[in-house]
Parts: sequence; structure tokens; C-alpha cells
Amino acid sequence: MCSILRSCFDAGPALEDSSKDDKRRRMELFALFEETMRVGVDVDKLSSDREKYKVRMAIINEELTFQYPPNGDGGGLPGDSDPECVTQKIARISIRRATDPDPHSNEFAGSEVLRSNLDPRDALRAFILEAATDDGNDTIINILCDTEEQAEELITGFRTLIKKRQIQLQ
Repeated sequence: MCSILRSCFDAGPALEDSSKDDKRRRMELFALFEETMRVGVDVDKLSSDREKYKVRMAIINEELTFQYPPNGDGGGLPGDSDPECVTQKIARISIRRATDPDPHSNEFAGSEVLRSNLDPRDALRAFILEAATDDGNDTIINILCDTEEQAEELITGFRTLIKKRQIQLQ
């Protein structure tokens, strides 16, 4: 009698073929991320001083933008009403999951805003974009996606994009 586990190992490609396929697959996924971000993706933005609201997050002319309201449905806020999402000159950007340790408060995960406003069962749908400006100010943007899969795709895409930018600057 043949087990499912054994058949998986017997049918697998050679190790070097697998690494080539993995690299090709990562490149395909990143291209899909870039295309998605050109069009934009609707997400919820969480803030300390207001209820969560919909924004369209997009990368336009190599700039991360937040558009209000998405799809003209009235679900967002006027573009100049959220100080976290105004145009800024960014020196450094990072991304972390809501389940990652908070660098500002080591004994907790996520961010203060997520801990206050997010049901812990939704933590896998959330992430934090943290940007430092040239003048040393930090901007923390808390995002909640519709699904865990959408969050994973965006996190992976942003991490790849950040890594590519770092390599270009070297």
C-alpha cells in the first residue's frame, strides 16, 4: 500500500529544478503585485483618532498613494483629512505583520492602534507600514485587508519591493 506522503516525495522534481521554479514563481508573484498596485487595492485604514475607513492603496509613478474614497462610494475621507496619508518625502520604509513584535513596545505585537482597534482574530489580515522621513519623524499606517491571503500577498510584495529598492541604492 502506497502512502500519500511517499508519493509526494517520489514525484517531486530535482532540488535544483525546484529552486529555479521557486525563483520563477516569486518573480511571477512580484509582477502580479506590481500590476495590482498600479490599479490599486481597497483596504481598511485604522487610526487612533477615527473609525476605520476604506482607502485605495496604489503605487503611482513609484509613489505609494492612498486615495479617498475608493470607487467613489463615499466610504473614505477627503484626501487631506488624514495626516498619516499626506504626501511625504520618505527616507526609509518598512513593513511588518500585526503579529510581529512592536519595536516601540517590545512586550507587545503589532502597534498601539492595532492593539486598541483590532479583534485579535483578525490579526493575520493586518499589517503596518512604517515610514521615516528625512527630518526624523515616523509615520505609522495600520492596514486591515479583506482576507488573510490578500494581506500575505501585499506583505510579500512590499517586502520584495523594499529589498529591490535597497539593492538599487547600493
